[in-house]
Amino acid sequence: FPFSPLLPFSLVYAQDTQPEPQPAPKSIKSVIEGRRTFLLHCATCHGQSGTGNGPLARHLGIDAADLTAISKKNDGRFPFWPTYRIIDGREELKEKGPRPMPAWGKEFLKQIGQDTPDAEELVRERILSLVYYVESLQD
Repeated sequence: FPFSPLLPFSLVYAQDTQPEPQPAPKSIKSVIEGRRTFLLHCATCHGQSGTGNGPLARHLGIDAADLTAISKKNDGRFPFWPTYRIIDGREELKEKGPRPMPAWGKEFLKQIGQDTPDAEELVRERILSLVYYVESLQD
């Protein structure tokens, strides 16, 4: 099915049979780092407030997701791991056609350098910080 930013994130991915690991504890530092990464990489489409009104949004051909309404669209619960997977983007989506946003896991790995010791852990920390920040945007 086509990707829709209006669908709950939990519907975008196939249900994983493995239990999800617990994320690193959220801290003020991780949320601040997530905000910095968000403003640098995500705000151009999602807007500084996360509502989908970034300066490039009108050029996307689809509506950029309103990231402040994720919990609202998921019965008041923030879908932590599905959100993580969407941001990471390296796991196959159940969508057809081009991916509407960059696979940030791949992009961050390029920035960090695949040969850097603990590169995957550094990518995971960056994505976790982004997820914590997006979680903090919920209405």
